[in-house]
Amino acid sequence: MNKVKPKKYKKWKVVFLWIFGAIFALIAFLFINQSNVESGIINARSMLGLTIAFFLLLITGLLWISVAIAIKESEVI
Repeated sequence: MNKVKPKKYKKWKVVFLWIFGAIFALIAFLFINQSNVESGIINARSMLGLTIAFFLLLITGLLWISVAIAIKESEVI
């Protein structure tokens, strides 16, 4: 039986993706903070900000999931 060799990821790439995801999350939370939803009236500007924040958080999740997969594959013997 042939054993599948785990992929070799460079550590700086994994760290870069992790930090890049954190920056996306920070920007998304800044968009969420700037939207004035607490007044109960959502205007077009707030809706656009919340939509951008949603997609930034999706990208953040994808980056962090890819980091978790890269770490898991590098630990497999």
